[in-house]
Amino acid sequence: MVSFYRTAVILATALQGAQAWGVLGHATVAYIAQNYLTNDTASWAKEVLGDDSDSYLASIASWADQYRSTSAGKWSAPLHFIDAEDNPPSSCNVDYERDCGSKGCSISAIANYTQRVSDGRLSQAHVDEALKFLVHFLGDVTQPLHDEAYEVGGNDIKVTFDGYPDNLHADWDTYIPQKKVGGSKLTDAQSWAGALVAEIESGALKGQAAGWIAGDSIADPIASATRWASDANAYVCSVVMPNGAAALQQGDLYPDYYNSVIGTVELQIAKGGYRLGNWLNNIYSTKIAKRSVDAPLPDLSGRDLLPVGRPLSRAKLAREAMDQASRESARNTLVMDAFTPESVRRFIQFLYTNDYDATNIHDEQPQPAKSAATDETSTVESDSNSTANGTRATVALSSRSTEISSLEARHPAFRIILAHARMNAIGDHYDVPDLVKLANARINTAMVGASPDSPWIIGLPAIAEAALEIANNGGLSEILATAVSKNISTILNMGTLEGSSLMTPFCLELLKKCNAANQALSESLPNKTRTLNKVCTRYRKAADQVARQRKAAFILNTTPKRRCGM
Repeated sequence: MVSFYRTAVILATALQGAQAWGVLGHATVAYIAQNYLTNDTASWAKEVLGDDSDSYLASIASWADQYRSTSAGKWSAPLHFIDAEDNPPSSCNVDYERDCGSKGCSISAIANYTQRVSDGRLSQAHVDEALKFLVHFLGDVTQPLHDEAYEVGGNDIKVTFDGYPDNLHADWDTYIPQKKVGGSKLTDAQSWAGALVAEIESGALKGQAAGWIAGDSIADPIASATRWASDANAYVCSVVMPNGAAALQQGDLYPDYYNSVIGTVELQIAKGGYRLGNWLNNIYSTKIAKRSVDAPLPDLSGRDLLPVGRPLSRAKLAREAMDQASRESARNTLVMDAFTPESVRRFIQFLYTNDYDATNIHDEQPQPAKSAATDETSTVESDSNSTANGTRATVALSSRSTEISSLEARHPAFRIILAHARMNAIGDHYDVPDLVKLANARINTAMVGASPDSPWIIGLPAIAEAALEIANNGGLSEILATAVSKNISTILNMGTLEGSSLMTPFCLELLKKCNAANQALSESLPNKTRTLNKVCTRYRKAADQVARQRKAAFILNTTPKRRCGM
């Protein structure tokens, strides 16, 4: 009979998502790290966490898992893993540019919170949060299946372990470690950590530990964390599923499979603890020495280093866009429930193609009439904010209605997309004979008096990117290509780039969009390419000047020429 505890844990895992190493593994990583902290680093960590007990790191090691299960913390779920799009067991590898999703991943999170935890300008609460995230994510990245996309990191590989049905990911996270130790309390973790420290100090792991941290540098956290993820990911092919997933679904994984992998489980937990201790020591040393790059660090609720959105293959992009569009059309409803490349792409298709005969557009909650003296830009801002506050915009079509709603409508890029589909507020009903003209008018309106780093301007590249992805995969109509060309030219040809306060990550994103525009439009609108080339050249020079003036760490550490295809 399956125990109630085991059933409850399996259910919780299914509801909340994977939790690398579980409470036992994360606490063990933390206890090992505590053993290698200098006295000064330990004192600093205790002060930040407000805990001077013997378990100051171990007691918060699973905080990030608890936080992401709350409504306030659900945004952090993607930060616990990186989906390596490889092909186990024949090929295992991690590529940060390819595998880190648009909402972040474990590697970008480690880089982000390494920066935040050492920044004295942040509040005590944000530094505390950053340290908690770091303690957890340096444990996550050593669990092989947290560095793997195949079958959702093994969550969809149904297996039997020690007589109980579960999944491979849960076994690696929780049940294999618990089988080794016999429990999951802090005292169990402390005992296991002591045994692993003994192996590091004088046992079988003594000669390996130095190699675990070779090349690690908080000056380049992306490279360091990518190396850790790649190291763990390699075990997916060699240890986790060397004969493929199907072989693991034949019979019980205990004891034969358990005996074949437990050594790797212990090795990875030892690595995580040893690296965490070294990483925190380096952070503390850098904090005392002060940061060499004193660039402003905006507070975005802990989400500063947003990664460049990963490119989708042509086949995957086309399949997702077309299949989803077909499903939405069948039920006559387009629901914008998240700001994702897929949802934006579908909405852009709706806006910029003439597949639909739009007759009118209105808000369920009437908007106040616009006076002649009303500033055009402020009208757009107010218009979009009403949507963010809950107004549901409905586009009535000749043959069906499309309802547009959003749980994340406060995102600047999503606000401007909604604004494109709405006329200036004059009562609650508008005729929209040409959505392309409307969209272009909204862009021009938003540009009036807007600074280059305003939310409106920063939101525009998302529109260009979604439309260009459609273009790169076919289905680019003349009307779409013309609109995209105009929009990109408007975005880039602002004439105020030199010496502006344009954020460096935004520079890189626009460069990426600009290059993509040239490639896409050269195939469909050759006469537009020369103009765009001139715009791109001017923008490259401006971005280079911004980088030199600001000496921005983001530019200097991410090789922009490679990243932007320059």
